[in-house]
Amino acid sequence: MFVWCVYRCKDEVNPPVKGYKFTNQRLKDLGMEFVPVLQSIYETVKSLQEKGMLPVLPPGDDIPDNLHEQLMMKPAQLLRN
Repeated sequence: MFVWCVYRCKDEVNPPVKGYKFTNQRLKDLGMEFVPVLQSIYETVKSLQEKGMLPVLPPGDDIPDNLHEQLMMKPAQLLRN
């Protein structure tokens, strides 16, 4: 069941000028290392290409016109191609 909240936070209308402070220092102190977003996206794309879920394009190749259709196929259909 999904419930909508009808109340609004006062920050939603007038956000604070300074913003909110957030620190992940405690996690770093425990030895957690964070991966940059671009590296994470790159590794995800490479993994999906290796599994045949994304097409591998040769360098300098244009994006195929039917790429959207290829990406919308079910995984079983991709593996058959």
